[in-house]
Amino acid sequence: MLILTRYNGQRIVVQSSSGQEMWISCDSQGVFIEGDPIIPIPWEDRVHEELDGELITVIHIGSIGRVKTQHKIGIDAPADYLILREELLTRGERA
Repeated sequence: MLILTRYNGQRIVVQSSSGQEMWISCDSQGVFIEGDPIIPIPWEDRVHEELDGELITVIHIGSIGRVKTQHKIGIDAPADYLILREELLTRGERA
């Protein structure tokens, strides 16, 4: 399991080996999986979603801070899937 920390307004992308994506976002309401419908991830709870036929588990480990809230998120995905902070994805596209 990979554990990442994100602030409000920051996102994580999980990419399958075929290029399908799952976006995880943070805001003042907490952590959620983007899509239709949006899937909220309650504090200290886990959500299981399928991406390209594989099960992805996302855990909202906790949130701290009042002024600049920091969310700790755990992600469990197959080894050949990429899990990237959004800013790393855009940095790679610029190269």
